[in-house]
Amino acid sequence: MKRKISKSFFIVAIASTFILGSCKNDSQNSVPRLFEENPATVTWDTSKTDCIDTFAATVSVYDDSNRRAGGAKLREQYKMAVKTVADKQYVRFDFPAKEKVAAKTVMSNGTDTIIVDTKTNQIEKRITASESDLKLINDLGYIISQENFTKIDLSRIKTEATKLALDMSEDKSEKVLSVSLPSKYFSTDKEKRLLTKVSYDTTNELMETVETVTEMEDGSIVTVTTSPVYEEIEDGLIIKIGQYSIIDKKSDIRYEGLEDIEYFESLDDIPELSQDEYEQLVDAGNAVTIEDMPLGDPADPGSIETIIELYDNIEINVIDDSVFKLIMEL
Repeated sequence: MKRKISKSFFIVAIASTFILGSCKNDSQNSVPRLFEENPATVTWDTSKTDCIDTFAATVSVYDDSNRRAGGAKLREQYKMAVKTVADKQYVRFDFPAKEKVAAKTVMSNGTDTIIVDTKTNQIEKRITASESDLKLINDLGYIISQENFTKIDLSRIKTEATKLALDMSEDKSEKVLSVSLPSKYFSTDKEKRLLTKVSYDTTNELMETVETVTEMEDGSIVTVTTSPVYEEIEDGLIIKIGQYSIIDKKSDIRYEGLEDIEYFESLDDIPELSQDEYEQLVDAGNAVTIEDMPLGDPADPGSIETIIELYDNIEINVIDDSVFKLIMEL
């Protein structure tokens, strides 16, 4: 039987983070608004199983920044499908055609990734994961996977973390379990990982955040905090309806030659013109329209970017295995 389920409410703990953090970065205010204005529709076929074997959705990607006005902008839309078989995940992304770029399909089984011409269904490229990537997947796959669309097995998380001797802590008052992962898995010649921490909501048994701190080649520090957004669609039945990532870049570098440029931290800082002053500028040809007004000190490369991914047309256990045929046959 297929059930069509409408939006009900956000997990309170996640919604509260928006309120608490709103004064720190105005661009983050667009996160709850986007989810509220774009409620997800869910179709769940329960005729086979109550577990999530396949998950498909249309993904809309928005971005926002404290370095420009105008709010969140829609940047990309694509279709996503995920199938789980005995802990092995098959993932498919379908990207529509763009100007001078044909439609493409990307599929992965964790070991191999293939790029497929969507129109001809021919494999154009095959990429095999490196030994270091495979070790990361084998050792930490279940802990770091963000393709968990509902409740997770916290006892398994604890077992895996203990087996790997990972740093694990639990805040009983906040009801949060945190697992820190070794930086050696994520550092490269150009990037030094300083922190990788995954936190779980122990009350609802959900992934809460994935936080990484990385020192870049130029010395800048980039902190990325990714938070899934969930929805309780029936009593105790919780699914993921998207996620958002806050990318905070801090740098001691200063760009030379830009110190004397006037800038504004927000639209509220810009002096208002009278109608007469505006008309005089227009008549003199000195008034131009700026679509995305730049904000912040132009000599400072630091920024706070927010990437928001909304899921819609969610289908659970609806799509069949033919969607993953090419990658499952490798």
